[in-house]
Amino acid sequence: MSRRKLYLWISAIGLIPVALSYGVSPEQSLGWLFGITVESVNHAHVVRGITGFYLAMVLFWVYGAVYEKCERAAIQSEIVFMAGLAVGRIASILVDGWPHWLLVGYALAEIALVVIGIILLKKPQLASASCRDRQLVRGDIAHAWATVCCKRVRERYKAVIERPRWLDADLDLAAALER
Repeated sequence: MSRRKLYLWISAIGLIPVALSYGVSPEQSLGWLFGITVESVNHAHVVRGITGFYLAMVLFWVYGAVYEKCERAAIQSEIVFMAGLAVGRIASILVDGWPHWLLVGYALAEIALVVIGIILLKKPQLASASCRDRQLVRGDIAHAWATVCCKRVRERYKAVIERPRWLDADLDLAAALER
């Protein structure tokens, strides 16, 4: 399993308990974890809406981990998601003061996931699955593209490229006679 896929799987699995702790029974879990009381339907509705958003992100990250064509987009969405949460938490710390220790841990984890995601996107990746030999692209996208295109051109014009040897011999003979 590639590092990118592992990153997406770990993030998805890690976010599920957080989402469910908010949404399954917010009256009990938020009270027990953070001392927050959920007294109205509106408050529960907002918290369960956040749960739905978290679970939707989890599904997209799993999809990106399974299907290579969406892997990069899934990592980018995770970077934006985690950066947004981290910036909001940092702003809250600056404005409101220090929250519960678990929320500070969430903020640190979110910052770490943003940094790891950016590093993973900048690292070279294997060429796409359509590339027959799956060669390692060393940061040279043009080289990978040329390799894939050259293979397609060779396959398409195979008859022209692989000419019979006797044809080349006749051309050499004709060129020699002209001299």
